[in-house]
Amino acid sequence: MRNEVAVIDVVRSPVGIRTQRRYSDICRVMPDELLAHCLQALIKRTGIDPGIVEDIICGTSDRPHNSGRTAALAAGFPPEVAGCQVNRQCAGSHTAIHFATMEIMTGYADITIACGVEAMSRDWQVRKEVQPPPTQSATGAPVPPDYMVQGLIEAFNKHGGACNMGQSAEAIAQKWGISREELDDFGYWSQEKAIKATKEGKFKNEIVPIPVRMEDGTTKIVEIDETIRFDLDREKMRTLPPAFIPPPFMGITEGKVTAANSAPISDGAAAALLMSVEKAKELGLKPRAYLRADRMCVLGVNPGPYQLTGPIPATQKVLQRSGMKLSDIGWFEVNEAFASVVVAWAKEMGIPWNDPRINPHGGAIALGHPLGESGVKILATAVNGMEQNDVKYGLLTMCVGLGQGIATIIERA
Repeated sequence: MRNEVAVIDVVRSPVGIRTQRRYSDICRVMPDELLAHCLQALIKRTGIDPGIVEDIICGTSDRPHNSGRTAALAAGFPPEVAGCQVNRQCAGSHTAIHFATMEIMTGYADITIACGVEAMSRDWQVRKEVQPPPTQSATGAPVPPDYMVQGLIEAFNKHGGACNMGQSAEAIAQKWGISREELDDFGYWSQEKAIKATKEGKFKNEIVPIPVRMEDGTTKIVEIDETIRFDLDREKMRTLPPAFIPPPFMGITEGKVTAANSAPISDGAAAALLMSVEKAKELGLKPRAYLRADRMCVLGVNPGPYQLTGPIPATQKVLQRSGMKLSDIGWFEVNEAFASVVVAWAKEMGIPWNDPRINPHGGAIALGHPLGESGVKILATAVNGMEQNDVKYGLLTMCVGLGQGIATIIERA
């Protein structure tokens, strides 16, 4: 059993954004093509033969097919390289990191790639003006009832009531006594940090420039995240209406969760090359970070109103498992699905939500949360940020829809 796994390199695409008014340029690119560019970048940057990669594990939330396989073939990997797809919703590629690490630790493989891709702009579930295609349209027969949805509602009612993730963010804000002002301040702070990091070139080493075919036949190269609000206006944030109807069973009279303190609908891809420490030495490759089995965890939490509280027990569990303390960690990537998730996490950790270690280059409110892609995305930001700031240990943690939490401690090489 191998104790450590080396992160040789990790890259990501710029993140695209979809709003009611526009699609950004990254959203023009097919998702597997986005991921293929990231896979090609790993090969180019490390100089390895793609044929020595044994397995590619791709995280996603709504892709209907095996992007781990199709993107690899599109990237020019030989057909002998295997690929698969895993779905843990928002933690898809974070889970891919864990699974790819396990393959190496057990000796199942020496070299793997953990990756993720999401194209929320193409998902009918988040495009309110598009109806889901009738499953029996070819025959003209009526679409049968969705019994699964009713079954889930009944299951959630056993845990305090059924609600969506935005409603869970509202429930968390209520339970932890977080004001609308505090949520907006957090969202503003995330944008400020992302703007500063972008202008200072902090993301340059992690972002793969993506060629985008435009409608006029030209090609545009996108090199920065299209989600960042460079025209930041704190006063305008105060005027935005609530984005979700609060859970009707919780007595919340006024919603606090808005577009300014939530992650936007976004598209992106990311990929990390992992291998055994011995294989890295054999190939003459210098690791950038290390992963260990006792520094990773996943768990379930209440799937009802507090389904997004997973980062709290996940952080506690991974610290206990590793024998480390919160004070040992110099870089936190706490995924900003909603500001209330991170503010509640900080309160439970006993630190202020504006602690400089929390998402130092901004988080998903500014940089996007392309669901299943985000785990490897925040790994890329953490590895680069820790190198730039001489930080030894970083912690990545994410909330997950339907009530789960996941966490990983990484060590800078």
